[in-house]
Formats: sequence, C-alpha cells, structure tokens
Amino acid sequence: MGHRKHSVAPKVEAPSVLIKLECNKTLNILARGNYTKALRLMKELCGNIKSVIDLGLVYHFQGTICFKAALIIDGVIMKEKYVMNAIESANKATMLSPNSVEYAHFNTKLLCEETNEYDEVVKECERALGVENLVDPTS
Repeated sequence: MGHRKHSVAPKVEAPSVLIKLECNKTLNILARGNYTKALRLMKELCGNIKSVIDLGLVYHFQGTICFKAALIIDGVIMKEKYVMNAIESANKATMLSPNSVEYAHFNTKLLCEETNEYDEVVKECERALGVENLVDPTS
C-alpha cells in the first residue's frame, strides 16, 4: 500500500488583527469627516510597522483614505495632491504584496481613472493576471 503525497499550500502570512483594527478605525474617522486626522494616523502607523505584510495593508488603507479625501476636498491643487498620494500609496502596497488581487485592482483602478498612464495600467493588469498564488490581505 503506497503513501499518497499531499500537496501543502504555501503558508500565506496575513496582516495582524491589530493593524486591521487600526486601519478600520481610521476609515471610521474619515467617515465622520476628519480626513486630516485619518491621514495623520495612517502616516504614524506607517512609521511604526516592521512587518512587510502589515505595511502593505497600511499603504492600501492610506491610499483609500487619500482617494476618499480627494473626493471631498474643494481645492484643485489639494485634490490633485491627495490623488497622487493615493496612487503612490497603492503602488507601494502592490510592491510590498505583489500577490494581492485587491491591491492590484485598486492600483489599476486609480491609474486608469486618475491618470493617462494606460501603458502602466496594462502592465499592472498583465502582471496581476500572471500571479499564481493570489492572496487578499484585506480579508
């Protein structure tokens, strides 16, 4: 009687629960209309993180907060600044967690909607489609 070889999926590291709670807390602060406090908390969080997977999640949330802040800001220059910060944060999240479908989707969405960098959008979509071990650190 032979032994079956079981294929073991590689262990995927997930962001810490505490980091997820802190990120969700900043979204709640933003929902109450205080985008400056939410962004300040995200920047502080970025400076205190050692884990790459946690930092990727924080950059993803920071990008989300920057983009949502840009939607409620009136000034064109500040709106553009927040959009560019959102794109930069989304790109960092994607670089830190290249197997994340959610990060790639958010990154390409921002690039497609907010820039004329369609070559970058196509390149990122092709890269994401080629990922074999897809993960979603946000879940």
